Amino acid sequence: MTAMTPGSNLPLSVPRVTVDVTAPARLDVSGLLLTANGKVRSDDDFVFYNQP
Repeated sequence: MTAMTPGSNLPLSVPRVTVDVTAPARLDVSGLLLTANGKVRSDDDFVFYNQP
């Protein structure tokens, strides 16, 4: 398991991941899939909570 700090980036070496977030308050979690140059390809690369 790798711990991340708010606003951090982490390269992925596998096609599918599971993210577990633990916090003292309710959070709205989202993720951005970036290309090697740090850009999002389209709206499809923005992942919302509970979206596969």
